[in-house]
Amino acid sequence: MVRAAHRPGVSGPEVVARRFDQLAGRLGTLANAMAVADLYGWRFGFVWPPSRDDSVSHPLQLFAPSFLAEHGLEESDLDGRTAIPCGDMSTAFVVLDDLVTFHAEQSPFFDVPGPFELLTAQVEDEDLARVRLRRAFDEVVWADELRPVIEFCRTWTRGERWTGVHVRAGDTIVGPWRNGMWHEKYLPTSCLAAALAECRQEGSPVLLCSDHPRYAAWLRSRYGDVRLAGDVFPGFDGLTEVQRAFAEILLLSTCDRIVGPPRSAFSGFAAMLGCGTVTRCDELCPESTDRSPLEASLDAMEAAGSDRPFLLPFVARDACWWADVYADELEAGEMLGALRRATRADPAFAAAWARRARTAGRLGRAAEARRAVRRAEELAVVDPRHDDPMVDALAARVVVEACRAVGPWRWLVPGGVAQNLRRASDAVDECRIREPFVIRLPQLVADLDALVATAGRLAALPAGRRPAVGRRLRAVLRRPLSDDARVTGAPRSTRRALHRSSASFDPVPEDVEAIRSRFDQALATSLGVSIHPATDS
Repeated sequence: MVRAAHRPGVSGPEVVARRFDQLAGRLGTLANAMAVADLYGWRFGFVWPPSRDDSVSHPLQLFAPSFLAEHGLEESDLDGRTAIPCGDMSTAFVVLDDLVTFHAEQSPFFDVPGPFELLTAQVEDEDLARVRLRRAFDEVVWADELRPVIEFCRTWTRGERWTGVHVRAGDTIVGPWRNGMWHEKYLPTSCLAAALAECRQEGSPVLLCSDHPRYAAWLRSRYGDVRLAGDVFPGFDGLTEVQRAFAEILLLSTCDRIVGPPRSAFSGFAAMLGCGTVTRCDELCPESTDRSPLEASLDAMEAAGSDRPFLLPFVARDACWWADVYADELEAGEMLGALRRATRADPAFAAAWARRARTAGRLGRAAEARRAVRRAEELAVVDPRHDDPMVDALAARVVVEACRAVGPWRWLVPGGVAQNLRRASDAVDECRIREPFVIRLPQLVADLDALVATAGRLAALPAGRRPAVGRRLRAVLRRPLSDDARVTGAPRSTRRALHRSSASFDPVPEDVEAIRSRFDQALATSLGVSIHPATDS
């Protein structure tokens, strides 16, 4: 293990954890910070700010008063101090040497970035770093109520090889993330069912952890051979909400395999403490072009939702997942049917309305498209935490207005085309100032700009050529959003392959690029030229 050299007369800086999100993100950052501080012999502190989720805002439900008194900080305690990003330890040391030599009065501190990466020292083995992390976590002085949980988790598996399945379905379904379609966090029910079936076939007992207790209980009743945290730890129901989340993290960390979404701090931190990696749920699903299991699952869940309304938001997200992942295989009419089902199942889901607007616009259903985009914007504007739902809605408005601008006979309406293009341009300008969490904004804005420009050129064609060009465009817009309409550029992977290969699958720029390429194709065919190369994603 590499250790820092201690310079005589110079005290080391403080390593600080400060996260503003949910429990696992905070605990993962805290453990990383403690492990780094222990390795280099420096001080450790952490900020535990209030959260929109009140259950996380009470540190005394987790930590002993003595631990908070020794290590707890207020954000104001860091005012005027120099923060050194701690994501790359070798770079951090270069900065630290300069600061200690010339700016010691600024009291520099290492700012640990987050829970997703295990911080390792130079030339340190990752397994050894994980041992340090677990040791640091064990050194935390926890609240008295958590000691039975910790003791239970040391022995509860009794040598059995358990699979822990994490289903993130609380904040993404009914909480502050509910208006976006988060592929990095969401697992469709059909995929969960296939993974649970694979575990049964392997003979592995399954522990299922979720922040949506009713959905977890429904999965247990439907698919069987599944245990919940309350089934294995007798005192679980007597814990507070944040303490139950803590217990589930610890229980997951003792499993031999953890199955979860592509990217979530909850299962990711449990893996850091335990087996090391999270197996994506779709890795346990057979690769197939057969969409019938997902379609059957949607039918079954929609039927079950008639007397279990809590399932309907899952129907909406499963339908959007289906439309996003199979967009290059679905005709626009089939996709629109799925998205109508999504907005019917959860009328307050902004991402479903944005997708419905884009698809209705492709089909020339202007009235439906505009109603859908207005609804998407109304829902997104009340989401103060993330810009992704609003960027999704604005991108839908650009598509809808561009399709309307080149619609049949639109050029006969005085000022109609100019009005459509102005609305589209205004939506692109609003996109530019947003800061989405997942959506790749530079690529999206470039394609939206190109879409508006090409729509303007199509609308400016001589009157005698517009009807034929419009018919050709409407025909290609109805087809699946595959690469066959790209004017230039090498073919890319299928949507299914992109989804499986990426932890941050981002369908909105993919959709917009494919739609833009169809506009390009229509103009190129009309002019006999290539417009511009396809944007790399």
